Amino acid sequence: MKKLENYLNETILPKYNEADKGHDIRHINNVYSFAENVRSRCFENEVNKDMLKVAVYYHDLACKEDR
Repeated sequence: MKKLENYLNETILPKYNEADKGHDIRHINNVYSFAENVRSRCFENEVNKDMLKVAVYYHDLACKEDR
């Protein structure tokens, strides 16, 4: 799914440059690392890796100000 990964990296991830400090690109990468670790250890056959990445990349997209 190279097309999906390109879209997420080129279109969605840069939107986090506008987010508050707690929800920046580093946060998204940390959440993805954690989620992928859980998926690979516990739900490898139940959770689609691409869908996990989409969920992580979108989960804080609206955070533009400190809460």
